Amino acid sequence: MKFGVNTWLWCSPFSMEHLNLLDKVKSFGYDSIEIAADDWTLIDCNVLHQRLVDVDLSVTVCGAFGPSRDLTNDDERVRENAIHYITDSIRNTSRIGGRIFAGPFYSAVGKARFVDDDQRTREWERFIGGARRVAQVASDEGVVLCMEPLNRFETDLINTTQQALRAIDEIDRGSVALHLDTFHMNVEEKNLAFAIRLAGSRLQHFHANENDRGIPGTGHIDWFAVGNALRDVEFQGYLTIESFIPGVTEIAKAASIWRSLAGSPDIMAKEGLSFLKRVI
Repeated sequence: MKFGVNTWLWCSPFSMEHLNLLDKVKSFGYDSIEIAADDWTLIDCNVLHQRLVDVDLSVTVCGAFGPSRDLTNDDERVRENAIHYITDSIRNTSRIGGRIFAGPFYSAVGKARFVDDDQRTREWERFIGGARRVAQVASDEGVVLCMEPLNRFETDLINTTQQALRAIDEIDRGSVALHLDTFHMNVEEKNLAFAIRLAGSRLQHFHANENDRGIPGTGHIDWFAVGNALRDVEFQGYLTIESFIPGVTEIAKAASIWRSLAGSPDIMAKEGLSFLKRVI
């Protein structure tokens, strides 16, 4: 297992103005940085790739899925915009030397409603159809598209490991795998370790977050059980810390971050990594 940290901890959107984060993350002892790809027009992939090589950091990419990037939307233009964004993200992940593009790519974050069975079926079918299209791009680019279940307050489509595995089976493409996040699992899974073991080899990416998105080890997540389960399934991917700061207004609102969760982003990054390395 390797350890990473998401750029949302410090900034949103990530741009070339934030390249110094690579040196900081490396100095803290991380193996990888996760680029939160809010807006690709702000990122020069060639420059970023060279800097990653120079600093000797590997990279993963996490998608940002607002209302205009929704594979389940009734409006075909919105669905096509989501396809365009996911396709660009996959290709740019490859361009910067990454192998993982992760996140809740199936729908818009915050789309949580009660709908009837017919509407749910239509939205599910739109998602599966769109996912098959982008999965082909991922296969061509040598990138794994990792699907992340979110908690019930952030999506009404895929909340659990079991639901995500059903979707992966229906998409039926080798380039689609699972991404789990302990923050969301803490809400939706009855047993985190059981869910990890259920995922098995299809688990390709992992966000290691505390139950309140604070510093890992300061809440009630059973990290010893999580670590044992990850070893049992022979997880070889990245354990990545993903949190947010209230000062970045747009992302803080989307993630409902109303208060500081650590003394500073640097403190969370340092202490979180120290804890995860010691326990996991």
